[in-house]
Amino acid sequence: MQIFDAQHIGQQIATARKAKNMTQSALADQLGVSYQAVSNWERSQSLPDIDKYAQLAEALDLDLATLIGSQEGAHTVVVINDDDAAVDSTTLTAAAPVMKPQAVEAKAAKVDLPLDKLKMVAPFLSEATLVEHLEAQKHEAGFNEALVKLAPFIGQANIEPLVADLDVTKEADQALLFKLAPFRTYDANDETAQAILGQTHSLKAVKKLFPFLSKPTLDDLFTQAAQADSLDKGLTAMAPFVSETAVAAHVKALLQNGDSQAARAFMPFLSDAGLLGLMN
Repeated sequence: MQIFDAQHIGQQIATARKAKNMTQSALADQLGVSYQAVSNWERSQSLPDIDKYAQLAEALDLDLATLIGSQEGAHTVVVINDDDAAVDSTTLTAAAPVMKPQAVEAKAAKVDLPLDKLKMVAPFLSEATLVEHLEAQKHEAGFNEALVKLAPFIGQANIEPLVADLDVTKEADQALLFKLAPFRTYDANDETAQAILGQTHSLKAVKKLFPFLSKPTLDDLFTQAAQADSLDKGLTAMAPFVSETAVAAHVKALLQNGDSQAARAFMPFLSDAGLLGLMN
């Protein structure tokens, strides 16, 4: 829900200011902001903070609802600016983009934010507050989908407690961990890969984790798989992510075993120096 329309509000400010024969600087002085701020409002480049709307309406002799464009918007301004007023999640979600961070935090501490609203207000919350709201809803329907969308706003250290209860033997939990891999540490992804491999014994089962595993783990898994089964198709998928040393060692072993056809599949992942090294 968007009740603060930058284009409408900008037009109202510009029209009313000019009707009063007032400069942008004069209006800015009344509001305690820069004239560039007023210019940006009028060009719909930004919106006033929510604590400025009442002052704006008074300075421009406008009704608050006319300035914002709706009675709903005027009500939101009044409620948000009243420290003692109860705010529901819908109102906070609508107002957050024009609120100062500390004001969003203060209101968020007093309201339950369901997952659908939490996804909308997340850019305006601190990480600590966001995680607190998430923790309270770990068992709610839709939590996994919400966590994936909110992961960019959460640090690696705070992601782990949110996924601690996942079971890597379950496909649904594996799928979630794959989606969260870019936001987890190498150590965490390494541990997940090892657990899945312990269950499936197939590199293909952890293919989606290859870009997010540590080099030592990748090399170790590659070497183990190569020694166990040189025809494992998962090896070629892993090759772009492992060290050239590990790939070269595998190619040498294949050539020594007379399997030149299999060796050729890995040669594109070697540099010129690596290819020359095969001759030594």
